[in-house]
Amino acid sequence: MPTIFNDNYKFTLAHFHPAILAFELALVLIYDMSCMRLCQQELKGFVDVNPNALD
Repeated sequence: MPTIFNDNYKFTLAHFHPAILAFELALVLIYDMSCMRLCQQELKGFVDVNPNALD
């Protein structure tokens, strides 16, 4: 782990293979989309999202 930090302890991505970065990005996107879906499902329980509700 210490090899991915330089002397100033700044995180550098140059030590990672691009395939690892792409895999990490995919995992982050999947996690974010699942969080958005969960929030949408939770909001449907509290708020009536029916577009005809105002009629």
